[in-house]
Amino acid sequence: MPLFEITDQKLSVLTQSNFALEKNLQILVEGNLETVFNCRLVQSEFPTGVQHSGKVDTLALSEDDNPVIFRKMYERWSHLYYCFRDDIIFDPQTGETCQPESLCEFLRS
Repeated sequence: MPLFEITDQKLSVLTQSNFALEKNLQILVEGNLETVFNCRLVQSEFPTGVQHSGKVDTLALSEDDNPVIFRKMYERWSHLYYCFRDDIIFDPQTGETCQPESLCEFLRS
């Protein structure tokens, strides 16, 4: 289902655009963590150390100073849509929905 923009009581279809690279999505999200997730950035590309020999794409802290780790979240994020009328976020692939204020928990599930 397409997304629409409302202007002067008229609907127009919004053009969907995809990110060519996951890194582009990561940069956009990191630049808007406070606005979208109410989180603050700790570090991008955070190394997990020798034992795990990996990295966390984005490490952030929530409003109550709990760590928020973005790794697989970017993949899930790219499938989500927002319904302005119902003020709800939904994943058309799974049929799951959440309220915008629960987005961090939704991405972690």
